Amino acid sequence: MTAAHAFEIETPVSESCHEELTLDAASAAIFPPFAQAPAPTDEQRRAMNDLVFNLPRRDPWTLALLIGVRSNDLADRAPTDITGLIHVHDDPEQQDAHCIRREVDDGLAGDVSALAACRAFIIGELERGGLLEEQLDLAATEPVSSFFKFRGVYTIQLPKFAYRLGRAIHAIEDGYAHAMRDPDSGDVRHVLNWIEAYGGRNYDEARDGYPHLSVLDDCRRTDTVQVRRIQHARAGATAVFAAVATQGGGRRMRVEKAVDDALKLIPNCTPENDYCNAPELAEPKDFRGFGCDATGSPASLAFVLAILALVTRRRAIVVALALVAAPLLAYAQDPAPAPAPAPTPAPTP
Repeated sequence: MTAAHAFEIETPVSESCHEELTLDAASAAIFPPFAQAPAPTDEQRRAMNDLVFNLPRRDPWTLALLIGVRSNDLADRAPTDITGLIHVHDDPEQQDAHCIRREVDDGLAGDVSALAACRAFIIGELERGGLLEEQLDLAATEPVSSFFKFRGVYTIQLPKFAYRLGRAIHAIEDGYAHAMRDPDSGDVRHVLNWIEAYGGRNYDEARDGYPHLSVLDDCRRTDTVQVRRIQHARAGATAVFAAVATQGGGRRMRVEKAVDDALKLIPNCTPENDYCNAPELAEPKDFRGFGCDATGSPASLAFVLAILALVTRRRAIVVALALVAAPLLAYAQDPAPAPAPAPTPAPTP
């Protein structure tokens, strides 16, 4: 398995980073034990032939794990369904699934509350998958709606533990890309903001938090700070897999500790001290939209392009979108020219 370098999902324009990072962590923890996976059902086998992403192992546990880890970003939308994905990424109630600030997570206390919401999401997904129980049930299934290449949106039965584990691990991994982190310890210094920074009209950085940085999701970067971020993310995900896999009593306590370690906060990192001298401040900020409407205006188009930047998570695309959208926004914000004065009638002879 090739080591993942960051936090994209596989789409026509982005790399399979969440997928590879998750499988790397699962392999390191030897959980789930893929060699013991059951044979796929006929329904699952048909789904494997109809995927919009690569499936490195043709077993139901891998299938469910990867559909789960992708679902935080896609729900059951097509990766190219920009209109639909706006509703996924701009849903105020779903920011915790990406371990990023919600609208209520303001100021210094917002770091604490955002991480608490992220933790609650992760623990909730693990509970739904039965992964905190002393006896794991790897046979239970649940209906999952997902998007397929030929059938479109379709519901199939998937192993519950693997699907829910994938969703929880996505949030763990996003917690590294959506926060300023100490390069040495990997601990959180500051949680970033998407929902207001790229969709709100009243965004205030001091109140709402530093904006999301697409460059932190870049799969191809090899600079020291980003490499350490990726290493910490892989270690955090692996620790959760391992805590679930370890036999013996106290599984919930082990898993909760692994989650808490991944979300550990360094207190008092503020704008006044440059978020404890965070290296992320040297990164270019993304293009910022100022809300959208349903009129198809240039401002609305610019916002859609910004959403595409979130899904693709590629620096080059973000820059290109900024270049395309900036003149559109300028055009949209310029007042319409005054009508030319009517010509003066010629005098009557």
